[in-house]
Amino acid sequence: MSTSTITHEQEQAIADYFAGRHIPVGLGSEDEACSVGGINLALGRGLTDALPAEMSHVIGRWMIPVQDAMPDALRNSLEWRRLLPLAAGTGQARELDRYAMIKEWLCEQVLTMLQPLADAGGYGSAWAAMCHERSVPAANAAQAAAISDELSVYCEADEEDEEIDDEDELDEDDDE
Repeated sequence: MSTSTITHEQEQAIADYFAGRHIPVGLGSEDEACSVGGINLALGRGLTDALPAEMSHVIGRWMIPVQDAMPDALRNSLEWRRLLPLAAGTGQARELDRYAMIKEWLCEQVLTMLQPLADAGGYGSAWAAMCHERSVPAANAAQAAAISDELSVYCEADEEDEEIDDEDELDEDDDE
């Protein structure tokens, strides 16, 4: 028994659309559309990144930023292309389960891989707390800590540039 919210013909139309086409970052064009844009084109709905009614909003809202962030080779891989017709027919009946699964994957697999970078950046404890707590306040704290670290690096670089400019002015004064 199939649980897809689209027909086999629609699944095939999606697979056919993506066969041999480049999947770009961003919406793209009718010739080379993004994942959601190509699904809509194959379903006869024109080039748009609006999520089809037959598609899980959790999966669709996950798919758009992930496909834009992934390397071109992965976005254009056979595995990603096989996922697209399946994603298109996911429906909206199990959204809470899907959200929980994506949140678990993100917190346990993806974000934890970045822990060494967070540690090196000086915001490792906030990052680890975010991965463990899985809450909006913890994510906001980790974001604030990461931004604070980035701003301090920027300010240090800006101060170094000012020191170089001051030295250049001194050199110019010596030449006069």
